[in-house]
Amino acid sequence: MGYRFERITTTDYSYLQPFLGQYPNYKRLSYREFYDLYTQRCAGWHSNFSAHLPKLGYEAEDVCVNFEYLQKLWARENGVEYNNDNWLRDIATAQIRRFRPDVMFLDDLYVTDAPFRQFLRETSPGPVKIVGWRAAPTTDYSVLRDLDLVLTCTTHFAKEMQDHGVNARVMMHGFEPSILDLIPPGTERTFDFTFMGSLILEQGFHNQRFQLVKTLVEKSRLEVWGRLSERNRSSRSKQLASRITFRANRLLRDLDASDQLIAKVAEWDERYQRGPLTKDTLRQHPGRIHPPVIALDYFNLLAKSKISLNNHIDCAAGYAGNIRLFEVTGMGACLMTDWMINLSEMFEEDVEIVTYRNADECAEKVNYLLDHPQELAAIAAAGQRRTLRDHTYVNRVEQLDEILKSVFV
Repeated sequence: MGYRFERITTTDYSYLQPFLGQYPNYKRLSYREFYDLYTQRCAGWHSNFSAHLPKLGYEAEDVCVNFEYLQKLWARENGVEYNNDNWLRDIATAQIRRFRPDVMFLDDLYVTDAPFRQFLRETSPGPVKIVGWRAAPTTDYSVLRDLDLVLTCTTHFAKEMQDHGVNARVMMHGFEPSILDLIPPGTERTFDFTFMGSLILEQGFHNQRFQLVKTLVEKSRLEVWGRLSERNRSSRSKQLASRITFRANRLLRDLDASDQLIAKVAEWDERYQRGPLTKDTLRQHPGRIHPPVIALDYFNLLAKSKISLNNHIDCAAGYAGNIRLFEVTGMGACLMTDWMINLSEMFEEDVEIVTYRNADECAEKVNYLLDHPQELAAIAAAGQRRTLRDHTYVNRVEQLDEILKSVFV
């Protein structure tokens, strides 16, 4: 018999507002109908674990603790009373005590920090193991020692944490095959070369990626969907922390009509677009730089891409493992990714994916493939077959089951 597995997740109001704006009749839906609609839009990892764990004997549920409307809808349907000034903790407490998890999985340790994790332990009606995910720059690994287990996507990150006394194991990202069923039939690959993702100019994040993208916009047909951010770490951490209790919830309470929602998020995006990528480059290459896309809009764009660019975070230290490896290939686009030490463990180079070591090589290979569409299509198809065979969340859930049972015997 498997564990009772509860994923505690959060969401970003910059996604919630346009999401709600697309469904003006959302208040007519039940909690389950609304939550299913939310997960079908592929927000974050949506239901990647909870959809597959029951096949291995687990009971599993997801809780999006800072989605105010959704949480209050759950409370109303379940007869749970809460203090409106402290609704997040009151409702989360009721959900945890009702579900009685053996394992809690936290997918964003920037937001669910040590004090919040302590709250989760104290709230749980019985012994609970708390598992977190981290694959991003970390200045002080000691803040993760309270976790029973931390999962990460490469051996490099795992060793860094282990060296600092953190119980860490490797479990790579994956692809959820059911996303393919959400793409409109007959979608054509109308974009030659795309990049969708973050460009955070902080130490350890995406400085190399930014320079690469700038060069490729000049030397290839690259189109970019993203936001350039120069926020410092302290302001980023404060912003993330505020999302869990205050900022997102106030905005959702104050804004209701879809036109107001969309206007507010457009204002937020404008405030955080910085630097030459979104100014000078936009003027020099009109139509090639676009606002960021997330969730199902992101996957729809991958389905329209012939080639899609991947570049790892600066702190990856030569090891591949980000989620875009599997999203691009899973959606059937040709993956153009930076060469890394361990890539051969996941894909066969020049057969299932294409690699580059610098911007010039990347541009040369992209232009060659676009001039040889049959070769491009063969690599893309082989990459998709490999991902659908070896890198789905069905595979990852089986691995997660093995890790949990070996660590928590």
